[in-house]
Amino acid sequence: MLDVSNLIALGSLFAALLAAVYAKSTVRTANKANEIAIHNERLKIYRGFVSFHSALNSQGVGINDKDLWAVFEHVELSEFYYSAQLYEDFQRYFSLAREIRARKDLWSTIEEESGTQARVAYVKETHEIYKRCLDLGKQLDQEFRSKLRVWKT
Repeated sequence: MLDVSNLIALGSLFAALLAAVYAKSTVRTANKANEIAIHNERLKIYRGFVSFHSALNSQGVGINDKDLWAVFEHVELSEFYYSAQLYEDFQRYFSLAREIRARKDLWSTIEEESGTQARVAYVKETHEIYKRCLDLGKQLDQEFRSKLRVWKT
């Protein structure tokens, strides 16, 4: 027969087991919430990238400052939500886009200072940088998508 102290100990053991099960469930729920929050931040960065890449495709080398600098925040935030390599690639992509924007502004100045042939060469170089930027953008799109598709259920 069980005495009172054994019943209390058994009740305490049962309460401890229930607390452990509840704690484990709470940890799983918290981890899932963290995964969702990280996924949402990654998705926000990807949407910023897509918006900018679309603008770059439609505006070409004449990309405007507003669209250019709108993606800057996403580039900087990508450091915290993606791999170091993807962050560096995104920075390089932004730098190429910024270079394109700066070079486009100099087209008329180049012609005035160095002549038409120099301008033609400069414009050609700018378009080559633009093509590299678009190619890098396609690569980034695939990298972002692969990271967003990793979803644990």
